[in-house]
Amino acid sequence: MAERPAFMHNGFFRNLTEVVRFYSTRNSDPLRWYGQAVSNDLPTQYLGNIEKVKAPFNRAANAGPALSELEIADIVAFLHTLSDGFTAAP
Repeated sequence: MAERPAFMHNGFFRNLTEVVRFYSTRNSDPLRWYGQAVSNDLPTQYLGNIEKVKAPFNRAANAGPALSELEIADIVAFLHTLSDGFTAAP
C-alpha cells in the first residue's frame, strides 16, 4: 500500500501523509481540498454517499483537524510497516 505512486479514486495524492491529512481535515477545511464546501469532482447524484456521520467526517468546519501533525506522522509510520518487506519464517 505505501509504495503506490498515487492514492484515492482519482490519483490526486502522491503520498500517504497527504491522504491521512485529507481525512483529518476533509470536513473541517473543505476549501483546502475542494475549493468549495463539498467535493467538486463527484457527480451530484453521488454527493449523498459522502460519509458525514462517523468521526472524523462529522466535524464542523470550526472544529479544526481531527489529528495533529504528529498523529498523522504516527499513522503514516504505522502504514509503512504494513509493507516493509517482512516475511514470516516458514
